[in-house]
Amino acid sequence: MPLVRLDAGKELEVAVVELLAATDSPEIARWIQFPRGLMLFLLVPGDTGSGAVYVYDRCVGIWYWVDFQDPNYAGYDQCDSKRFGRSVLPEGEPGG
Repeated sequence: MPLVRLDAGKELEVAVVELLAATDSPEIARWIQFPRGLMLFLLVPGDTGSGAVYVYDRCVGIWYWVDFQDPNYAGYDQCDSKRFGRSVLPEGEPGG
């Protein structure tokens, strides 16, 4: 289910600002950009174990929250963000 729906074709920076506003202004810990999308790993300021992964589909202007369906309900840390970067890369993208 979409987290935030924007107008398709919005500038990437505008899409990020709107996501940050919708998620209580977390810090961007990782930014991985693709031709058709963007993956962000966001952290609550001061809480290194609060990370969440969001993916933006630039073609349709939708942000998705990525749920890994694991028992870690409190969030993830920055070490996890490196692992997630590899696991959510679409086929055909560098590193995927």
